[in-house]
Amino acid sequence: MRKLKKNLISTFGFLLLIALTVAIYYLLPYEKLLMDKTTLFGVVVSEVITLLGTLFYNAVSGKKKLTMTAGGYTILFGYQVLVIVLSMLFAFYYRNAIATYKIIFVCLTGVFLISSVLVYFFGKKVSDKANAVDNACRFFKALEYKTESLNSIDCEKTIHGELKKIDDAVRSCDQSVCVDTDNLIDESVNTLLEQLNLKERNNDRILEICEKTMCLIKQRNAEVSRLKIGGI
Repeated sequence: MRKLKKNLISTFGFLLLIALTVAIYYLLPYEKLLMDKTTLFGVVVSEVITLLGTLFYNAVSGKKKLTMTAGGYTILFGYQVLVIVLSMLFAFYYRNAIATYKIIFVCLTGVFLISSVLVYFFGKKVSDKANAVDNACRFFKALEYKTESLNSIDCEKTIHGELKKIDDAVRSCDQSVCVDTDNLIDESVNTLLEQLNLKERNNDRILEICEKTMCLIKQRNAEVSRLKIGGI
């Protein structure tokens, strides 16, 4: 609903701007030549492109997408201002250079489109990375709660020591990213909780799961290290 409201306001604003542009053009008290019609067409086209760009960035805007949307809106504003300045310059001072105006306008629009694509993909990459970090933090917060609850269960000293190692190992993990092994660690911790809550515990089985869990954590740390090195 919020985005719909933003789109309606943006559309109304740009339609008003287009109407104002055309009105000013026809109200100017001088004979309109081909250059005047060409610059009017260029300004209106740029306003339509800016409107479509604004609607697009309204649609993709959201939490942790400030880099994308701020960069996108800035480029849109800059493009619109440059086209207006360019059109006024040619309309008043270079009235016979129609071909030159068209070439510059097309080049400017091309640079704008390329810049918009680059800003979108760069902003999307930043946003995706931020979301991945958030997901990893939420996952480890839940996992830490489980490993902490393991330590609250009464058990033999040997087993308690192994559970403490698991809790410390989980807390010391790099929590900025998730890997496939994280799910295996979570499953192993859940299995430990189930085994520890049985009335008749199998201590050998519990120690076996503890050892497996520690191996998975070490494997996970190695995977994250390789991932970070590969991302440099």
